[in-house]
Amino acid sequence: MDTYTQYPERVTLIRAGVYGWRHAVPKEYERKSYTVTKVAGVIFALVMLILGCWLSLQNRDWKSLGITIGCVAGFLALIWLVCSFLDRLPGELTENYELTETYVKPGSWKAGYRFDFKDAEEVIVTRKYIELRAGTRNPRIYVPEEDMNYVRDYILGRVPGKALVRYQG
Repeated sequence: MDTYTQYPERVTLIRAGVYGWRHAVPKEYERKSYTVTKVAGVIFALVMLILGCWLSLQNRDWKSLGITIGCVAGFLALIWLVCSFLDRLPGELTENYELTETYVKPGSWKAGYRFDFKDAEEVIVTRKYIELRAGTRNPRIYVPEEDMNYVRDYILGRVPGKALVRYQG
């Protein structure tokens, strides 16, 4: 059974071969996930609206058309309200990070996902974070300022030589 691990503020060896830490994620990065949620919700709602309208018009069932439009509007309103509520919560979202020889795992507890270093096509290094890019997977790794040099060198030493490394800011 998986148990919750309390990650330290600084990069620390938490078990054999695994470094772990937690770091606050800026609101602007957090808002990207809300934007993705809203876009996915709109796409889903449009598909449901098109199917509902098509079925209602085929059967000339105007009551079903009204119900379909109402349900889609309610779904979109719910998504908008939840994302707006989460965006207005005080404080910053905190993510946990695990770093091993072969992967980095950003996220919170079970919600995280592994990003294998061998998949990296591009690495962007800034003063506050390291972004790994491979197709649609682009995790940002936020690191305490005191540990940035160590984590940067650790990651750069494990990404493939063909990966483009860019320094910003």
